[in-house]
Amino acid sequence: MGDIDLYVPAEVGVAVASTAFVSEVQLADNKEENFLTPVQMRSKNYKVADKKILLQTTCFVGDIKVRQI
Repeated sequence: MGDIDLYVPAEVGVAVASTAFVSEVQLADNKEENFLTPVQMRSKNYKVADKKILLQTTCFVGDIKVRQI
């Protein structure tokens, strides 16, 4: 089981790729819940950001929350 809370500065671009049996990913104002389907999300500034984070996870049940502050 994966329970990930990530806090990053607003100017950092974030991409999330999660593979799980059941997954819930929240990135900024976007939220996606999937069953047996990979989730891929990017922040709006990901392509143009100087600093980037790519978070890749694989677990049975995944709950990922990314907050840009």
